[in-house]
Amino acid sequence: MARKRAEDDPDGDVISRLAATEGVSDDEAAMMGMFLLFAGHETTVTVIGTGVLWLLANPDQWQALVHDPSRIDAAVEEILRAPGLGGGGIRLTALPVTW
Repeated sequence: MARKRAEDDPDGDVISRLAATEGVSDDEAAMMGMFLLFAGHETTVTVIGTGVLWLLANPDQWQALVHDPSRIDAAVEEILRAPGLGGGGIRLTALPVTW
């Protein structure tokens, strides 16, 4: 953090921006960086693993990708969006509004 704070021309990365933010301590910036690293890593590992398992359980889809690699981008997008396969995020539920 000391090196980032001392830079005359800081990079546009998240840690540089945290270092440049007044009122954010070194410990706070370091913890936020650690949280971002672990959150991104865990999500990526989970999605890759679950996507591979889904493809192994659906050999016809796997073979479609093997025979036509141009489908890979679309397959990745679908895996990211599919509920239970890494996509979906936090489920939101609309609550009734009483006025």
